[in-house]
Amino acid sequence: MEDNRRLKELKLMLYLNYMAKTEDVKPFRHFIKVLGCLSDAINKEAHKAFIKMVESSIANNFLGASDKTLAAMLKRNFKVSKAQKLLRCSGTTFYERFGSYYARDFIDEEYLKSLKPVINTLDGQSMIDTLCSFIDNFYFELGNEEHDLKDNKRTLELEFWLIYDHLIASIRSATVCDRFIKNICDVFEIDYNSVFQLRSSLHLITRIFPHFSLNNRYFMQEFVTLYMHKGLSKGTIGSKVFHRESNYLYNGTNKKFTPIADKDIIWQYAPTVNWDDINKESVQKFINVLHNFIRYGIR
Repeated sequence: MEDNRRLKELKLMLYLNYMAKTEDVKPFRHFIKVLGCLSDAINKEAHKAFIKMVESSIANNFLGASDKTLAAMLKRNFKVSKAQKLLRCSGTTFYERFGSYYARDFIDEEYLKSLKPVINTLDGQSMIDTLCSFIDNFYFELGNEEHDLKDNKRTLELEFWLIYDHLIASIRSATVCDRFIKNICDVFEIDYNSVFQLRSSLHLITRIFPHFSLNNRYFMQEFVTLYMHKGLSKGTIGSKVFHRESNYLYNGTNKKFTPIADKDIIWQYAPTVNWDDINKESVQKFINVLHNFIRYGIR
C-alpha cells in the first residue's frame, strides 16, 4: 500500500506533539526553528502550512484524528515501543487506548481511501514529505562531545561534510538543502559567509580535488581517527556514522583504515580549506544547531 496523505500528516503531527510535551520549552523552540527553516526553504506556502500544523500541535490535538486513525498511523510507521515513547505513555495506557485496533487487521484499501488529509495543498504535502524524511533520516552517531580533536579545524570540516551529506540524503534536493543552510544561519544568527565557504569547498574537504591516488584513503582514515577519538568503535562508525554494515571497516581494504598515530596528528590531521576568512565560532555554532536536533532522538 502506498503512503496515505492523512496518515503521513498525522505522523508529522505526532513528532510535533512529542516535542511540544518536553518539560523544557527550549528544545521545542529549537526543534520548531529548525523545521521552520526547512519548510521555508521549500517555499512560503509550505511554511504557512507548517505554521498551521505547529499551532495545532499543543496538548493532544492530532488534526481531529480519531483513535482508530491514530492507531492506523502508528501501526504503519512504528514498533509499539516507539509509539509509546512518542505518545509519552505507558504500555498499559497505550493498550487501553489502542489495544482493540492492534488486535485486528482493519487497514485495507477501502479504509485508506476513506481518510482525507487536512493539509490538502501540494505545497503543504510537499512540506510534510520533506520534514518527515528529514526527521526520519537525518541521523548519525555523534559520540562524545568532549575529545582531543574537538577544536581542530579539520574536525569542523569533517563534521560539516557529514552534516551536509546527511542533509542531501534526507532532503533529496540540493536547492532546498542550500536554502535551508541559509535560513539556519539567518534564524540562529550565524555568519553565513563562513558556512558558505565550507559548502563551496566540499571538493577540498573530501580530498576529491586536487586528485591524488591516496586521497580517499586519507579522508576515510581521518574520519576513523575523529570518531575513535569521540569514543566510537570501528563497528559503530561503520553502522551508525556511515550507515553501512557493522563490519564495513573490517572488510577488504577498509580494514587498513586505522586511526592516525598521536605523534602524526599535528601534520597529518590538517585542514584542507583556507580558514583566513572563515569564522571558526560560526561554523561550530552551525554544527551545534544540527547536532542538537539529532540529540532529541525522535527517529
